[in-house]
Amino acid sequence: MRNVLPADPATDDDLAEVAGMVPGPGFLPEIGGHGAAGIERVRLAMDNLGLAFYETDLLRDTVKATANAFAIFGLPIPEPEGTDVPRRLFWNCFHPDDQDPDGYRTNGDTRRERTRDTYFERVRIIHQQTRQIRWLEVMGRIFGPLARRTHIVGMCRDVTALVEAEERQRLLSIEVNHRANNVLAVAQALVAITRADDVPGFRAAVQARILALARTHDLLARSAWQTDLRTVVVNETAAFGGQVVVSAAPVLALRPSVVQSFAMLLHELAINAAKHGALSAPQGQVAVTIALQGTEVALTWREHGGPPIASAPDHAGTGTALMRRLVQAMHGTLASVWLPDGLRADLRLPLKHCTG
Repeated sequence: MRNVLPADPATDDDLAEVAGMVPGPGFLPEIGGHGAAGIERVRLAMDNLGLAFYETDLLRDTVKATANAFAIFGLPIPEPEGTDVPRRLFWNCFHPDDQDPDGYRTNGDTRRERTRDTYFERVRIIHQQTRQIRWLEVMGRIFGPLARRTHIVGMCRDVTALVEAEERQRLLSIEVNHRANNVLAVAQALVAITRADDVPGFRAAVQARILALARTHDLLARSAWQTDLRTVVVNETAAFGGQVVVSAAPVLALRPSVVQSFAMLLHELAINAAKHGALSAPQGQVAVTIALQGTEVALTWREHGGPPIASAPDHAGTGTALMRRLVQAMHGTLASVWLPDGLRADLRLPLKHCTG
């Protein structure tokens, strides 16, 4: 990343004002005025904004910097503070991938091959104590006649946390866009697969499934795209209150790509139970058990207290067809048994495909 700031050519008075040395411990450029007030303003910038100041003597190839500049690079602070050090001491800390490009630009500046007097750059360094890669923002002004540059006066700060936050935001934007496309694709598939005897029935079925999608998307958004199996079950069956009892051990985190399919499957089971099974009766109950069985996640949906079941349905409806597709998408299996006192559905999902 590179930004170029326009500026008027520097004068000797500019150099004297910006780069004047102040007696006392360390080196402080007097920015904003001379004397104690100017020094205090610089100290506030150093303490509260993390700014470090430096002056490069291009003729002697040396650098004079504040103590916190050395700390940013993980370098030992010279004794006494304010002592000139070789420029290469800082230059050698630059990330190898940034050394050559930045060196080329800087040399072009000093030879006046580039028409700029100020610069603002974001570069990587390797902290000399932790060996971690850190991101710095470096701002400076180049002084001296056009043919022979003499000084660079500037400041820098560690912006690693900012860069990492920007990267997380970028990835989140990509993820949100990906999820939105997935939701639209699923919604389109739901409309295509839904069957009903009349328009009101079709509308009700589609609306219920779209609302289930919306609940899942809201759950993922509120939990920063991270949630677990039990939370999804509770979220999808919350409308039935105490009629659905969930037992889960241990807590199993789900991949965001699986949450949507799993939630839609639970929605179909709940809707079926509300229409024909245990949740259609006040005394009916559903017990949902989640456990690990070897390399599989096992979920059992067991209904009790609903209308008596004489036999399994004689045909597969839209809900059954949708559940088959969802289970296939999760690389799992679903076995359903219609017992006299209620449905039992056993879902098995490969651990490697659904958790993590």
